[in-house]
Amino acid sequence: MSQISLSTMWAKGRFGSMSQFVAKAKESGFTHIEANASVSPQGVEELIKTSVPISSIHSPCPAVLSSKGIPIANLSLSSLDESEREEAVSFARKTIDLASTIEAKAIVLHMGEVPIDLSLDSLLRQLYRQNLSKTKEYNQVKEELIHQRASQAPPYFEAARKSLEELSQYSQQQGIMLGIETRFYFHEIPNIDEMEILLNASCHSEPSTPCHSEPSTPCLSEQSEESHSAQGKLREGEAKQSHLVQAKLCKEFVGYWHDVGHAEVQQRLGFTPHEEWLSRFSHKMIGVHLHDVIGISDHRPPGKGNVNWDMVAKYLPREAIKVCEIAEWNEEEEIQGVVDFLQRKELL
Repeated sequence: MSQISLSTMWAKGRFGSMSQFVAKAKESGFTHIEANASVSPQGVEELIKTSVPISSIHSPCPAVLSSKGIPIANLSLSSLDESEREEAVSFARKTIDLASTIEAKAIVLHMGEVPIDLSLDSLLRQLYRQNLSKTKEYNQVKEELIHQRASQAPPYFEAARKSLEELSQYSQQQGIMLGIETRFYFHEIPNIDEMEILLNASCHSEPSTPCHSEPSTPCLSEQSEESHSAQGKLREGEAKQSHLVQAKLCKEFVGYWHDVGHAEVQQRLGFTPHEEWLSRFSHKMIGVHLHDVIGISDHRPPGKGNVNWDMVAKYLPREAIKVCEIAEWNEEEEIQGVVDFLQRKELL
């Protein structure tokens, strides 16, 4: 049978120990575990003692406090506060170290966010739940969200790009893949065009400029040409060749991590179509979070919502790490039969 992981997200507050969680996961047909960002250091030690194969780790893990006393999951890789960004990178490096120690294949990264008026997002979701997504008010709120994100995004995206460059170089040394995850909220990084830039330029030292006008409109960056002496051209060519080799090596350790529920919710709110994420990045996909959606509520067991799983199955690479990321509020009976469902849908 193909490998299929269950995230420790479902264990939160449900089991007295990780050994109990692992036993239930195996009983339900799961072969591997993903350690998520809420697992404590003690929980990680318990997982290791069970000898269960750990396919991946959701960074940052384990869950500890930062130097300022806040949960490290609240640190942002896109922060303009350089001390915060550096600390976020440091904890991500520690997650890479942990993955290397326990022989996990990859870590999952949240690349940060763009600060906007979050009440707009809350209002948009409220209007959606009230079946008002076709109204003028809904469209106005959505357009204001797009405008605010576009106007604020460039420096935060550049900080995220810088963080990824640093982490990709480190992950290459450790032999651990980095998976850049599709995000749930519109203000989070990356949107679909930012994702393409990050995947294509994870180790380039020169910043790329994403298009921030529409969430799913491709854009191109233009570069000016300068004249050089013959000797200067030779030196530049040699340096460029060396840089391209390094970039290629680093990019081999950075891939796309598709989140089914997040992409589905973005589509339902009127942003990027779910299938566009898959069609553009399936060839770079290293992993996927599998969970279902009802309305705009995600992290439900696959088969317990109304995601188009046949469409998803068309794009999933056989070698991709597959993880069921099921929220802790789902009852035990809800995860029974999930692995069978995934097999029937040819997702495994």
